[in-house]
Order: sequence, then structure tokens, then C-alpha cells
Amino acid sequence: MPYFLNRFICLLLCCYCLLPAGAQSYKAYEKAGDKAAEQQDYQAALQHYLSALEIRPEASGVHFKCANIARLCHAYELAAHHYGQVLSLGQPLLEPQTNFYLGMVYKSMGKYPEAIAYFSAVLNKEASAFRDEAAKQRDDCTWASAITLSPPSGQVTRLGKQVNSPYTEFAPLSWNDTLYFSSLRFENPKDRHTPPRMISKIMSSIRGSAARPLREGFNTDIQLSAHTAISPRSGRIYFTRCSYINATAIRCVLYYKTPDKRGRYKAEAIRLPAPINLDGYTSTHPTIGYDSVHQREYLFFVSDRPGGTGGLDIWSVSADSNSRWAIPEPLNALNTAGDDITPYYHQPSGTMYFSTNGRKSMGGFDIYRSKHHAGWSEPEHLGYPLNSSYNDIYPFIAGDGGSGFFASNRPGALFLDVDNKACCNDLYRFRWIPPISDSKDSIAADSLPTINTEFTEPVDITSEPEMPTTLEAFLPL
Repeated sequence: MPYFLNRFICLLLCCYCLLPAGAQSYKAYEKAGDKAAEQQDYQAALQHYLSALEIRPEASGVHFKCANIARLCHAYELAAHHYGQVLSLGQPLLEPQTNFYLGMVYKSMGKYPEAIAYFSAVLNKEASAFRDEAAKQRDDCTWASAITLSPPSGQVTRLGKQVNSPYTEFAPLSWNDTLYFSSLRFENPKDRHTPPRMISKIMSSIRGSAARPLREGFNTDIQLSAHTAISPRSGRIYFTRCSYINATAIRCVLYYKTPDKRGRYKAEAIRLPAPINLDGYTSTHPTIGYDSVHQREYLFFVSDRPGGTGGLDIWSVSADSNSRWAIPEPLNALNTAGDDITPYYHQPSGTMYFSTNGRKSMGGFDIYRSKHHAGWSEPEHLGYPLNSSYNDIYPFIAGDGGSGFFASNRPGALFLDVDNKACCNDLYRFRWIPPISDSKDSIAADSLPTINTEFTEPVDITSEPEMPTTLEAFLPL
């Protein structure tokens, strides 16, 4: 799987037409699908495989390939259909992995009893390479099912149309009376890829008004701009600029802008030096902390560079009063063999909030937190309804610790692919995490502005989303 930003994939399953079935042979379609998949052009691969199945619907191997791509693209109903076809066609060699992946699909949909049944089917086989992981996933589903049966501990509400769109919105950060976030809703006029790939821009919504792209050179028309982090002491804004390196994979670089004496950001963005940015690796998801004992600011970020625990990891690097950077170090107390992403350091409590798929989860990425006091505490799962069976990422916590924002592709989020219900992330507001007492950690408390949560047109997560009528190329960050 390609590494990009947070390395979690949710591609739009495009409806653009390739050659009609029959214009090529079955083998030609399958070969074209394999080539597209190898090049990580998953939407093209899916269309080729579907064309092959129109010619030979009994091809269990192609059903399996279709299901794998649909699962990676979060088109879970489509994935379940094709995995089901593999089982109905009776392929003993594919049965263990098919049962396992069906379990993962149903776990991602929050259908825990069905998921447990398929994981149990894997465990009922005497020999399977999936046995250990199936046992872990079955335990996770039992645990997650119990959590969902408990009374919700708070309220989660999707933000309205001033912020959310049928595309993906992510990376919320509230500062004074403004909500900053990123949105993948813009076209790159110079992109020659077919279909054109969307780019993201950093947006702002002031006091609940309709969001607009940030000015003063934060955004470009040819790169993806995203992920703001603001230093409370200097006002410096950190963010990422990212570029496509193939059909789907993205690589990001960290930049910053410093305000002038009037508080404006007119100067050019400055790329952070090596080894914070490393050629050939992504650096993304910045957040800021301050150590008042040693008078140092800390930049936490995510990278897939060597030296981590595996996948995407959270790293930290300090800067002294003269902005001289130290050597980045991985936060191994938080990182796992999976992907550990979207950190947010809550200064008043000395607590790191982040998302991971490498720990016990309800499905996809779940939000955890770890408190710093002479070291990081064991990460704590934040339960339901902040977490769901879908991807719950980009936590932002208000100064009082009792409310905030996050991004999720859970049911209720707008999506572009109506048939397959694939994509997208929307921004949600939550009010349920209990206040955290002042910290005596080595990274000392600094007051942050109170979060602004007064957005008009709030939409409860149980309401029906507006259904878009057109499909566009989509790749969330």
C-alpha cells in the first residue's frame, strides 16, 4: 500500500467508461486490471476487473481482486458482495483469506456479530496464516460490540454546509473565532491525469460563516495544501504541501509562515530543513507543544521514514529560542506496527490525542489519548460515540478539554459514490470528553483560546445526507 499523508485509502470508485465488455478478451481485461493495480491506479483497476467479470462471472480470482480494491476504497457493501461470490463459487485456496477479509469488512461496517462469525470460521480451520490476527480481531469485535451497547457518553454532530461538502474535509483547528480546516474539493488546472485528481486547500470559517480558502500564499493551484498548526507563542503557522507521486500516492513536506509585526503572513512559506523533511519520505500532520522548563517549542509530526515502529509514526523535534532544530525522534511509547496519525497536543493538560489502526479498535482508525508526565502514559481509547467502526481521525480538543472537532467517514457523512457509498470525510463537533485537570507535566500548560462551536445549520449524525448526483475523482488526505 502506498504511503501518503496518513496512508489510509478511500478512493472514489469512478463511473467513467472504459471499453465495453466484449471489445477485449477476458484475459486482456484482467491483465489491464493487474497492471493498473500495480501502478496504484485503483479506480481503473476496478473498472477493468468488473469488465472481465461481465465476460466470466464465475472467475473467483477476479471477484477476490475486486473485493480487495473495494475494501481498500471503503466501498464495504461492494467488497462484501464480491467476497461472498468467492465463497459461493467454492475456492478452498481462497477461503481462509476471504473469510478473514469479510470479517474485516463487517467490522468496518459495525456489524460485529457477522464479523465474529467470519473470524470464527478462520479459527475453525486447523491451519491458516490468518489465525492469530483473526483471534485478535474477534476479540476486538466482542469488545467493540459491548461499547456500542453502553449508553453514549456525549453528543456528536456533523457540521453544516458552511464547512462540509460532498468532498472530504479534515484537519480541523479552532483559533480565536475561526475554524481552520482542509478540504479536497479543488481542481488542478495543470493535472493531465485521467480522471483529474483533486487537490486540497486550507479553508477558514469565521464565526460560523461559509468557509473560504485561506489567502496570503498558504494555498497553491497545483499542490495539495493542508494541516495547520499554530504556535501560541510566536504565531508561526505550520502546514503541509503535498504532491502526487503516482496515480494515488501523495508525498508531503512541512512548511511554516511567520507573521510580521502587523500579524500578516505576507512572506513566502519556508520549507523546514532536513532531517525534519527527508527526501523520499512524507512529513505531515504537524502539531505544537511547549516545554516551559527548558524553554523549547516542540513540533510533533507524522512520517514514514526509517527508524519508526512501522507504517506511519508520530515523531517529535524541539527548537530552542533561536529556532535551531534538534534531531527528530519517534514517540515509541505511542507508535505501533500499524499507522499512528493525526496527533493533536493539548497544551493545557499535556495530553496527546491521535488516531491509530495499530491498537484495539472498533474498526478503521480510532482516537486515543496519552498524558505526558515524566513520560507518556499508556494510550487510552476514547470510546463511543467519538469512535465508531469507521475512520475517526484528526482530533482537535478545546482548551477546557470538554469539546472539540474531528473528521470521520461514518454513516451520515456526505459521499460522492452513491452506488457504492464510498468516501468521504466530514467534520464533526463533539461534546463529551470530561475536562482534564491542569497538568504538571514537563511540557507545561499554556492557555489556548476557547473553541468556537457556534456553527449554523448543525446536522445530527442520524439525519439523512444530501445525495450528490455526479461523481468526481477523489482521494482523501
